[in-house]
Amino acid sequence: MPNVTMYSTSWCGFCHRVRRFLADNEVMYTEIDIEENEEAALQVEQWNRGNRTVPT
Repeated sequence: MPNVTMYSTSWCGFCHRVRRFLADNEVMYTEIDIEENEEAALQVEQWNRGNRTVPT
C-alpha cells in the first residue's frame, strides 16, 4: 500500500515533475486530482492557508 499521497491537477507542471520523480524512484503513491474531487480541494486549501496549491 502506498504511503505517499499527492494532491494535484492534470495541468500542473510541478505535478508532472513530481510524478516523474516518483516513477523514476519506484515510489508507490496515490494521486488525487483536486479538480475532480471538491472535498480534496477544500482539504488542500485548509493545509495551504486558503490556496489550492499543488502539488501538495
